[in-house]
Amino acid sequence: YDPMIAKLITWGADREQARQRMMDALDSFDIRGVTTNIVFLNALVSHPAFASGAISTGFIGEEYPEGFSGDGGSAEQQELFAVIAGYLRAEARLRATHVHASDADSPWKMLKRTGSGN
Repeated sequence: YDPMIAKLITWGADREQARQRMMDALDSFDIRGVTTNIVFLNALVSHPAFASGAISTGFIGEEYPEGFSGDGGSAEQQELFAVIAGYLRAEARLRATHVHASDADSPWKMLKRTGSGN
């Protein structure tokens, strides 16, 4: 959810059902390419004070006086992300070193230009 991208509105028979639907919807969002505040909003909606309705306009400042840093995930998740990031970086480097036949300096095009590749 980000107000510049989408608005999220949920409803239910009662507050708890609407809150559960909101958490499900936030968990289902898949927005790529931009930073969103989905993790922050999910933390707010999941908070016991929010669930009970015992919040005020000072809720965020009271609950997150040092700011919100989010959950970095479990050690297993962090290790998995590191492995995936390493793989993607190696893959990108490998792709960058490949010579493509469509490149202007491709050996295949050079061969054709010299007349040797009839």
